[in-house]
Amino acid sequence: MNISRKEIRRYLGMMKADSDETADALIEECVALLEDAAKPRHIYEKFPLGWENGFPVIEGNVIQSRNLAKNLDGCTRIVIMAVTLGADVDRLIQKYSILSMSKAAVLQACAAAMVEEVCDEVNEEIRQKAEKKGYFCHPRFSPGYGDLLLENQKLIFSLINLPKAIGLTLNSSLLMTPFKSVTAFIGLSAEKKETQETGCAACAMSPTCEYREQEDI
Repeated sequence: MNISRKEIRRYLGMMKADSDETADALIEECVALLEDAAKPRHIYEKFPLGWENGFPVIEGNVIQSRNLAKNLDGCTRIVIMAVTLGADVDRLIQKYSILSMSKAAVLQACAAAMVEEVCDEVNEEIRQKAEKKGYFCHPRFSPGYGDLLLENQKLIFSLINLPKAIGLTLNSSLLMTPFKSVTAFIGLSAEKKETQETGCAACAMSPTCEYREQEDI
């Protein structure tokens, strides 16, 4: 798996000028540790997509999110995907949070970049399958982006048995375990949409987020 070093540096808040041999060596060491520990798993399922008062509806559940509604404009189907790196990654980061806080911080950044890479690979698999059936994928959109509340994790877990499928659980604070996990909605439409906001551009917190994408990283 090709984990983006650029993304790792972005999660660490590093600019190009911050890169040096010591930092680069630590990143490479942490990537190697992470690759040994990670056991990526994923699942996705497709559902019919309805609409009510301009909001998307899945299996009778209305999702009150204007950002998601904008993302899904024109869609008649929706895919729910979930990805996790596995519990051993959590244990690895916890171990180094005791032994070396600097290494733990780099491992956190490496894991964040890795789970996004896995999401991209699963997203591409979904895209290829969808296109064979005449559908086009809209950008994935996760609970926590923009006005799509984390409360919607409950809906995702009610629609897909994630504990049984990939060992993913949700606690009362709406945090998932293993921690390095992602859930997302992917809309499918019969017509291709050329302009879709994704990632930082789609998130209402982008202007003040310390992890937002920077052109000079």
